[in-house]
Amino acid sequence: MFDHEASKQVTVYNVGSSPGTLKNPIHANRFAAIFEDEMQHVSSGNLSIDALYADMTKAFYTAAQRCVPASCFKPARPWISDHTLSLLEARDRSRSINDRIMERAYTLDIKQSVKQDRTRWLDGLLSNGNWDEIRKLRRNSKSNHLRGRLRDMQGNTVDSDQRAETLAEYFAKVQWAVRPVTCAIRHEPLGDPLPVDVGTFSAGEVARAGKQLKRNKASGVDEVPAEFWKAVCSEHAPACKYVVELCNCVWASGHVPKAWHEATIRAIFKKGDPLSCENSRPISLISAAYKLFAVALLNRLKNAGAESRLSSTQFGFRSQRGSSDAILIARRLLEDAWSRKDSSLILMALDWAKAFDSISPTSLAMALERFGVPPSFINIVASIYSDRKFTVRDCGCTSNKYDQHHGISQGCPLSPFLFSIMMTVLIADASYAVKNTLSNHLPKAIVNELMYADDTLLVAMDSDFAATHMRDIERCGSQYGLSFNWRKVEI
Repeated sequence: MFDHEASKQVTVYNVGSSPGTLKNPIHANRFAAIFEDEMQHVSSGNLSIDALYADMTKAFYTAAQRCVPASCFKPARPWISDHTLSLLEARDRSRSINDRIMERAYTLDIKQSVKQDRTRWLDGLLSNGNWDEIRKLRRNSKSNHLRGRLRDMQGNTVDSDQRAETLAEYFAKVQWAVRPVTCAIRHEPLGDPLPVDVGTFSAGEVARAGKQLKRNKASGVDEVPAEFWKAVCSEHAPACKYVVELCNCVWASGHVPKAWHEATIRAIFKKGDPLSCENSRPISLISAAYKLFAVALLNRLKNAGAESRLSSTQFGFRSQRGSSDAILIARRLLEDAWSRKDSSLILMALDWAKAFDSISPTSLAMALERFGVPPSFINIVASIYSDRKFTVRDCGCTSNKYDQHHGISQGCPLSPFLFSIMMTVLIADASYAVKNTLSNHLPKAIVNELMYADDTLLVAMDSDFAATHMRDIERCGSQYGLSFNWRKVEI
C-alpha cells in the first residue's frame, strides 16, 4: 500500500517556498490591496461573525487566485507518474467540495496507480542495473510499516484506506471521550486578579500577533494559510481593519466562528506497537485565523504578568525557563545529595497519561478563575473549547466528522500556557494538602517538585513525604481529568 507516498504533496497555494511568494513585500502589498478591495463590497457591520469570517475567506481566495501563483503537484517519490498526479489533483478537487464518495474512489485509483508506477520503475532499475537506487529504497522502507494497517476498537486489523476512520473513532470514543471526573474544587484564588486588558483589540495588537504567526504551517479546514493573514496584518495597511473588526466581534460577543471549532487531525506515530491507535498522537490542524486570535490572547496574558505568577518550579512552555533548566537543577540536587554525609534524596518521575488530551474544559475554566484571569477572558476560552468537531486525514482518506469533548488542542498557540496555568493551580492545591497532612518537622528538599513541559519530577528527602505528595498530586490531577500512566512512573 503506497498511496501515502504520493499523497505527500505541495498544497494548493505554495506560499512558502516558490519564487514570487508573499514573503516578497511587493507581492504581499498587492495581495493585501486585492483583499481590501474585495472586502469593501461587504457591509461587515451588519454581518454575523460567521458571515464576516466567510466573506473574509472568500476575499482571501480571490486575492490568492489573482496574486499567488498556484502550485502544481510534484512527485514525492521518483516512480510517481503524471497520470497519478492527475488523479491526486482530481481527488483534491473532490475533497475541496466535500465529495467524500468521489474522494475515496480517487484514493483507491491512486493506490492502484502508485503500485503500477512503482512496478514499472523497479523493472526499469533492474533492466539498467541501477542497484544504488534499490539500496536507497531498502533503507527508506523501514518506516513504511508505520503507515500501514491498524487495529480498530474491536481488535480487527483494517487496511490503510480505513486508517482515518479507525483513528477518528478511537479519538472520539477513548482519547477525547467524556471522563467521569468531578469538577475541580473551588479554593481561594492564588492572588489578586490579573490586570489583563479586556478592552477592544487595537491594530497594533493584531499586527503583532500576525508577525508571530509561523510560516510554512499546515492550514485548517478553511485552507487559508498563515501567510495570507500575515500579508494583511500590517498595522498601517488598510486591510488590517477587517482583521481587527473580526477579533473585536469575537471578543465582544464571547463566541468564536463555527469554523474555529473544526479541526483536521493528523496522527503522528510515537513509539510502540504501530498497529495500536493508542500510540498515535493527534495533532490539530486548526484555522490560521484562530491561531492569530489565540496569539493575541496569549500576549494579553503575558503582558498582565501571568508568567510571573506561574509556579517557580514550572519549566517549559514559558519564556527563559526551558526543560533543560529543570534537568540541570535535578542534576545539581543529585550532586549535592551525593556530596553530603548521611543525606538522602528521592526523585520520582511522574507521567500524566495523554495530558493535553485529558483535560476537562470545565475544570480548566475554574483553574483560570483561581489563577486570576478575568471572567470575559475565561468566557472566550470556554467558547473555544465548546462544541468542537474534528475529522482525521490519513493515507489520503478523510474520516467522518466526530465530537471532541475533552482535551486542549495540540497545535494551538494558547494551549501550552493554559496547561502551565492549570499545573500551577494543581500543584498549589497538592502542596497545601501535603502540608496539612504531615507535620512540619519532616526534612524538606530545596524544591518539592520540578515541572517541565507536561512531565513532573517529585523531589523529597523522606519516603513518607514523597508518597503523600504523590497521592495528593494524583487526587488533584483527577479533578482536572488527568491520571498517571503508572507504566512510566519511576523512582
